Amino acid sequence: VYQKQDNVTVESEIPRYQKDDITINFEHKTLTILAKRVSNIQQDSTYLINERNSNEQSRQFIFKNIDTNKINASMNNGILTVKLPIKQTKTQISID
Repeated sequence: VYQKQDNVTVESEIPRYQKDDITINFEHKTLTILAKRVSNIQQDSTYLINERNSNEQSRQFIFKNIDTNKINASMNNGILTVKLPIKQTKTQISID
């Protein structure tokens, strides 16, 4: 997780997961990344060895002042990148 200019970026290595396996939510100032994979076990077969399993991983991060309408995510070579633009909360006021 790092901040650069006007956004916060979350990068996460999620190897062997597809885009459809990942859910990203942002609510109540909390970013949740959930990766869930279901095993494709054949019910009509008897496995002697099966090293694939179903699993679920999640991470949560709390951020303040995020412009929720401009959050975007991308995935490339097993690396998930979520960019969270920082909402400008300061207003410069001129003196009359």
